[in-house]
Amino acid sequence: MSVQAQPKTVGFKGTISFRTHNASVKVETANRNGNPAVKIKYKITGFVLENDSKLILSKNLELMNRLVEDDVRKTVTRMIQRAQKEMKADIFGIGGKIHVQHPYFWKKIERDWDTIFPRVPIAVEVKVTTDNTGRNRVPATLKEEEIPPS
Repeated sequence: MSVQAQPKTVGFKGTISFRTHNASVKVETANRNGNPAVKIKYKITGFVLENDSKLILSKNLELMNRLVEDDVRKTVTRMIQRAQKEMKADIFGIGGKIHVQHPYFWKKIERDWDTIFPRVPIAVEVKVTTDNTGRNRVPATLKEEEIPPS
């Protein structure tokens, strides 16, 4: 995946390309006053494939991780909203998670799940860890006057 880290400038797209090599997803469900609530937690570990920005990644790792987290969160949220609002279908198996995590609550809502699912609040949390930024020097294409102070 590529994220826009900086505005596009002459000679730079302003993007950072990130490759995931390990990811996990945890789905937590809750019964909030008789209404289901869901939290989906992603943990992603990866590395930088390419830095086509003026950022020195060793000094801006938190920014880069946050940009990737935001991108993943937005993508997953759009996908969930489409499933809930347009398709009105639990394609993620959230009902099954409620069944396993809260079996008595599930028995109460199971028959109405098709009408309940489109209204279930689903929060998405993403935590990205970068374990390799590649070279930790200034991008080779930067001119000396463009190099930020150390």
